[in-house]
Amino acid sequence: RGLHDFTSEEEAVYLGEDNNSKVVMLEKDDPSKTLEKTLDRCDRQLSHLSMLLRPVTSSVLGFESWKRTSGYLRLPDQDHWADDLQDEDVDEGKVEKLISFIRLRRLSMMYFLESDGGEVRLFPEEGAGFAEVTLPVEANRLLPFRHDLMNY
Repeated sequence: RGLHDFTSEEEAVYLGEDNNSKVVMLEKDDPSKTLEKTLDRCDRQLSHLSMLLRPVTSSVLGFESWKRTSGYLRLPDQDHWADDLQDEDVDEGKVEKLISFIRLRRLSMMYFLESDGGEVRLFPEEGAGFAEVTLPVEANRLLPFRHDLMNY
């Protein structure tokens, strides 16, 4: 598992505003695989929750759930910076993937494994019809939210 480099545009979409973390993309969870590492077991919990929610997303949340994307491990990095999109990023399909993600994302989940405090500010997309909310970050907490209706 190596560090994942996002452009500044990708970073805002995937990781929220004012990101100050380095990111490792986790391997796609395979439910048939036996897990030994704690991080993999935590990721598996997100897969299980996704599977449990799938039958009710249409009737309860108003969208059809069809797959879970790979997870990201975020670690604090105060010296973090990201480059802007370049012409070669267009040629490599990064822009197309980013637009696809924006159009298809619905439910995001943040699983806070450890925490030294802090907060997450969720703010509604224009026309979503609800107010901004600020929530404390605490260890062993899960924060699911509609990413198509809110950003952070």
